[in-house]
Amino acid sequence: KDKKSCHNWAHQKMKQLDPSFYSHPTHNSHDLPPSDEIILTVEIDDKDEVKEEIKKNWRSACLYHHYPSCNALGTLYQKENNLEKARLFFKRGHQGRFSPCTFNLAILELDQGQKALAKELLATSCARTHAESCYNLGMLSKEEGNLILAENLLEESCGHIHAKSCFNVALIKEKDGRFDEADFFFERSCELGVKKACSALGQMALELGRSDRSKAFFQKACNNGHGAGCNGIGLLEKELGQKEKAAKYFNQACQMEDPNGCYN
Repeated sequence: KDKKSCHNWAHQKMKQLDPSFYSHPTHNSHDLPPSDEIILTVEIDDKDEVKEEIKKNWRSACLYHHYPSCNALGTLYQKENNLEKARLFFKRGHQGRFSPCTFNLAILELDQGQKALAKELLATSCARTHAESCYNLGMLSKEEGNLILAENLLEESCGHIHAKSCFNVALIKEKDGRFDEADFFFERSCELGVKKACSALGQMALELGRSDRSKAFFQKACNNGHGAGCNGIGLLEKELGQKEKAAKYFNQACQMEDPNGCYN
């Protein structure tokens, strides 16, 4: 079998064996065959034997420079807590300039207390426009108090359609009093599906006296299931004397486990 066939066979078997494996944020599945539903009907009798065959196929593809296979195999070993082998295959992918491997290696090193090495690896993959790497490096910089670097990294990652980066750079800008810039990034994050960003934008707009904009984003947050948004609309309706409408939104907020909604 060629390296892509090895990778695809292993991918399909792993998907059948452990679907949660593909919840890993940086796992990439490449060149998957169209017969997914047919392969998944095959029963697995000996899971250990199949897992060893999966490893064999990914190892073979990785050794022939198919770096998504290196990443998949490293991830599998990491889930098995075999960090030595995980590091080995992530390193191979990293040496092949495959950014998900570089990122996973960085996180592994960070978890092992090697912060300086982790930051160096994150900087490498961030420079290759790997958004998750820029985000993590930005958040580390924020924790260390380097807000200028954090802001630059998070803004760059946001530009690569990374929703959490947009939200966190908005928080930095809001705290610094740059409300128009914060507004832009809160809205971008909200558009990308971060519910609390919609609520945060509603709250900031309210504090700036932009009631129409505030209500629009509180409503969007509420519609998307974020209790703080429902509570925000409730407060606006209460100020307008619309007690029944306010109570309805407070009740929604409470049902979404927002404590302010329950209190109001």
